Order: sequence, then structure tokens, then C-alpha cells
Amino acid sequence: MRKYTLDFKYQAVQYYRRVRSQQRTADHFNISRTYLRCWIAAYNQGGIRALEHPQAIVTVKRKNPFIVDKPDHEKTQAELIEELRYMRAENDYLNTPMKSFFAILKTECFYQEGRLSTTEPMQTIDDYIRYYNHDRCSLKLKKLSPVAYRTQLEKAA
Repeated sequence: MRKYTLDFKYQAVQYYRRVRSQQRTADHFNISRTYLRCWIAAYNQGGIRALEHPQAIVTVKRKNPFIVDKPDHEKTQAELIEELRYMRAENDYLNTPMKSFFAILKTECFYQEGRLSTTEPMQTIDDYIRYYNHDRCSLKLKKLSPVAYRTQLEKAA
């Protein structure tokens, strides 16, 4: 593993702050973007002294705000904002299956169709949902459509 001097790290961070591109900075200094990201985070948190040992910078993990320790009306504004950020991140994670479905829908329907009039999208979406649930075979569902798989499970029970 190559050792980098404090001056070299500082020059790389300053160059990044000028050009605002990690890739260009990493290419310019012939270094890994991973190192560069670490140095930038360390510099932003602790200044030039933090560049001496950037691994020592500890990121603070957010506490789970769903553990109710006091009611909402007793929380500070900062605590309420932190709870909102946490809930948004959690919600984003839970919406992943829907995001996947809509990505497939756009790829298979709208990008192939081209421009649609104002009345066509609803019919196209209805047709696709019917196809997705009744006709499309999935390897995860033993080469059955979702409706056929559910029907098979109901018969077995």
C-alpha cells in the first residue's frame, strides 16, 4: 500500500474543491476515488489535521427515532428533523419494489411506444398490469405468472 504525504492529500482535496469532480481529481493525481472520498470527508469534518489519519474520523450513526423516548411535543426541532430524515430513508427502502415495477413498466411500454396521446397512457398501463399479473412468467415463481402462482398456492392449502 502506498503512503501519501499530508501535503499530497491536501493538494488533492483542494484540487477537488476547485473542479468539483472526484473522477477528474483522481485521474489528475493518479489515485483511487476511494482514497479521495475518504480524504474529502476527513477534511470536511476536521480540516487539515484530520488528513493525517483520515481513518480515525468516525461517522456518527443516527439513533433510531422510532424508539419512543419522549412524545413529539417534547422533542426539539432538530430531533423532529432527524426523525423525518430517518423516516424518508426508511420509506425509500420500502418503496424499492414499486420503483422496480415502474422502471420495468417504463422500459417495456413507454420507451418502445414512443409518444403517446393523453388518452393512451391509462389504457397502456391497464394492459401492462394485466400482462404483468396474468401472462408474464417469472423464474422466481417456478415459471408461472403471479396470479397462477397464487392460485396454485391456494389449491395446495
